[in-house]
Amino acid sequence: MFISEKQFEEHIRELIHKHIIQHNSDFIILDNKKAVDILICRNGEKPSLFFLEVKYHQDSHGRLGFGGS
Repeated sequence: MFISEKQFEEHIRELIHKHIIQHNSDFIILDNKKAVDILICRNGEKPSLFFLEVKYHQDSHGRLGFGGS
């Protein structure tokens, strides 16, 4: 379905815009990707940051890892 991790990441960003950002003015998604693939900021009473690192698995890679930090 996707040919690269970049294309998959763009799809995830579009879903976030469509299903979260457009329906709640307290949320914004930043375009700058220096620290993490996707950064969502929540303003309002309970401000918060959500860091998303997109990983696109391909069989040719042989493995997929997850971190806890």
